Amino acid sequence: MTSKLPNLWPEDLGAAPADELPVVILREQATMLGERTKNLVEAEVRTEPTTELARRSINIRLDRDIPPWERPGTNITFEPEMVHHFVLKAPAISDYRYGLFGVYQPASIYPVAILFEQQTYLAGSKEEFIEHLREIFSAEITRKIVSALIAQRAV
Repeated sequence: MTSKLPNLWPEDLGAAPADELPVVILREQATMLGERTKNLVEAEVRTEPTTELARRSINIRLDRDIPPWERPGTNITFEPEMVHHFVLKAPAISDYRYGLFGVYQPASIYPVAILFEQQTYLAGSKEEFIEHLREIFSAEITRKIVSALIAQRAV
C-alpha cells in the first residue's frame, strides 16, 4: 500500500564532514604524538556512552567553571551522549596508560566539554576545540607527564 503522505525529510540530509568530528581530530593528534616521540609515548582514543552519573558530574563542573551566559551554543543543561578518553601509553613501561583528558560530546557534535586536570573547557566549534587541545598539549603538566614517560623507558 502506497502512503499518501509526503516525505518530510530534507533531501540534503547526510553525515557531518568527518574532519569536523572531535573523535577524528583526537585520533589524528594521538597518531601525531607517537610520531613526535618516536613512539616512546603513544596515545589512544577510547569512546564510550556517557553514564547518567557522568552527565550530572559534567554539569556540576560546568556550573562551577563556566557561567551559562558564556557557554557557546547552550545555556541550559549540557547533555553529552558519549565521552572520548585521550589516553597516553608508554609501550616500554609494560604499556602503562595515563588518562590525560576526556571530551564529552552531545549527539549534535558541538559544543563539547573537555575535562583536563581541574579545568573544564567548552568548545562551540571545531576551531575552538582545536585551540583548547593546543592549550592542553602545551600545558606544563602535559609536558611533565610525557617527559616522565620518555625518561622512564630506560630505567
